[in-house]
Amino acid sequence: MTMNEVSDGTSVNKSNEDEHVTACSTCASILFDHLEPRFMVDRWINNKNSADCWCMVCSGVWLNGKLSQRVLSDIEHRLGTALKPYLNEESGIKISLSKLAPSISLPVDLAIRSFSFIDFVTKESQLESSALSPQSLAMKYIQKSKDMLRTELREHLKVKYNAEFCSGDGILDVHIAINVLQPCLFSGRFPSSVLGLSETQRLRKRYRGSHGLKSQGGDPRVNLEKRNQNKQPSVSYTKVLQSISALSKEEKTNILQWIKSQPLIDPQNLKSSGVKCSAAVWRRPFYLFGRYTKKRRDVSQTPFFVVEAGKCKRLGVTSVEEQICPSVSEACGGISELNNSNDDDTIFGFVKFHASGREDMDVLMSASNGKRSGRPFVCEVIDAFRKPDQQDLSLAVHKINAMNEGDEITSEDGFFGQNLNGVGVDSLSFCDSSRFSGLQGETEQKVKHYRCRCWSDMPLNQEQLDSFLFSEEPIKIMQMTPIRVMHRRALCTREKFILKMKATLDKTNNHWFTIDLSTSAGTYVKEFCHSDCGRTSPSVSSLLNRKVDIVQLDCMGIAVDS
Repeated sequence: MTMNEVSDGTSVNKSNEDEHVTACSTCASILFDHLEPRFMVDRWINNKNSADCWCMVCSGVWLNGKLSQRVLSDIEHRLGTALKPYLNEESGIKISLSKLAPSISLPVDLAIRSFSFIDFVTKESQLESSALSPQSLAMKYIQKSKDMLRTELREHLKVKYNAEFCSGDGILDVHIAINVLQPCLFSGRFPSSVLGLSETQRLRKRYRGSHGLKSQGGDPRVNLEKRNQNKQPSVSYTKVLQSISALSKEEKTNILQWIKSQPLIDPQNLKSSGVKCSAAVWRRPFYLFGRYTKKRRDVSQTPFFVVEAGKCKRLGVTSVEEQICPSVSEACGGISELNNSNDDDTIFGFVKFHASGREDMDVLMSASNGKRSGRPFVCEVIDAFRKPDQQDLSLAVHKINAMNEGDEITSEDGFFGQNLNGVGVDSLSFCDSSRFSGLQGETEQKVKHYRCRCWSDMPLNQEQLDSFLFSEEPIKIMQMTPIRVMHRRALCTREKFILKMKATLDKTNNHWFTIDLSTSAGTYVKEFCHSDCGRTSPSVSSLLNRKVDIVQLDCMGIAVDS
């Protein structure tokens, strides 16, 4: 036995077996800074301020109240590499970072080590109490360690990158992860219950569809952790601490003995010590608002695929989304692929297209000067390399419209631009997230204007059309879910309104006529014309008391606020 002197002059016994059950002064100050009298745990603190100071909690990561210089330098190097694609080449320009950046992820080893140390010390010193709960103190240690590391890195970002920390759309966010890639946690030394896992854990399967297009999703922090863990299971501090708390005394002792047998992390050679530092940087979403027109009947709003005879088939030559989003991406300097997941068909960086309602592929979408516009849309830009200025957006608009820079964009013929694929936009401007989130709700309150080219099985005259298909007052109609959309819409009856209606007979053939009408949002116009086997009432067919079919439909614009 060896004797150690404590601050009150008394002697305490400490066995040789417990020589490695010590924490560095940094870890001890985090764990026991509230404890009085402090001398009760002094014998478990190693006060040496040198690189070879043994600490069973941090294994040498902390030194003199800070991260060891080699660990910090490695983090700063990886942070600089991750930031580089997002930085403006012009010097002196501030970078805007999230006011809470960087977020920090520390290895679950620290939770297990700190728990084991606290559990041992409190029992040996007979200091067991609710205030010294190993589980709560271990969580406190993790959080305080994150705060200390965050403080050091924020100062580094301010000095080297002239960073400002703020909130808002389109700012950069940062995540730092430190992993201890020792084989212990996943080699069977710890029972699976300690890791909060079950032996039969199954990975969640994701539906990938049949068209081969990737969808947006995921989280850069989670994707970084997946890459670091090399497909090893992800565990949380809380689950681990809850599980280890429930172990028997013998199992806790076995874990402690294993920790004591591990070598120090070598600050001069992190790789050989199994320490891996990594960083992820991404740009938060920002939103661009515009209105589009479409003058072709073989262009869908979004990529349109159907399955025929077990094979995926594309309909239409292109889509509005595909005509707009690539130019938006180019205006933003490109979309990062650095934060994507490697094991499924979802990607994080993306330009997501959201429109206020949609028209069928064979329906034109036009606009007119005055109080009608094209269809409103918002592009949600996720993880762009840079946030564009208004000049960049103007160039993107002209590229979408296939026009020369500086040309005036008008809708004299009802359509924006000269794009051969039929898609045009009036402008692109920044909007806030509330405009994006209210996009669908907004469209439910708008008035839609349509022009229908119809055919009747019996000849008509203008007097008949004026008698039955002319109205300046709203007409209430009841529409059951159309047969053509029953596979994707709930079966119910909806109340809609035809606000105005006027029909004009064709001058050369009295079987043909054109209806100009204004409707409330969500009206199924095709079904209003042909009645959908009587599921819409009244309809043009029932009002004229004859068979009517719609051959061509154009959306003439959406009413906008003055």
